[in-house]
Amino acid sequence: MTLARGSAIAPLATSPRLGHLRMSMARTRAFDEEDVLDRAMALFWRKGFEATSIEELVGVSGINRASMYAAFGDKRRLFLAVLDHYLVRVNGERIAILLRGGSATAAIGGFFDAIIAGGVQRVGGSGRLCE
Repeated sequence: MTLARGSAIAPLATSPRLGHLRMSMARTRAFDEEDVLDRAMALFWRKGFEATSIEELVGVSGINRASMYAAFGDKRRLFLAVLDHYLVRVNGERIAILLRGGSATAAIGGFFDAIIAGGVQRVGGSGRLCE
């Protein structure tokens, strides 16, 4: 937008003292991204990628379609964000076990115990995240 030189707003729009106001005008998200990713992950896990529709993702996420597209892009990009979210969460927990200290044997045992426990918890699910 071009402001007329004589405009009363022109000095305000270019004032270095008001730069923080221009930066703070960006809209903040009104939803918890991690919560949306958790909900989408559960749906993808239950139904698989191909069988999951955008409408279902919008319904389970609690945000509207426009917000979903603005935040994540299309279904494929949302799925990739879900995969990243899953890997960070799962690997973060396992890495924390390794970094707790103590003996290497105990750390490695705890690491594999966490992997086994995670696998046992998912036995009841379909495990079709990528179908």
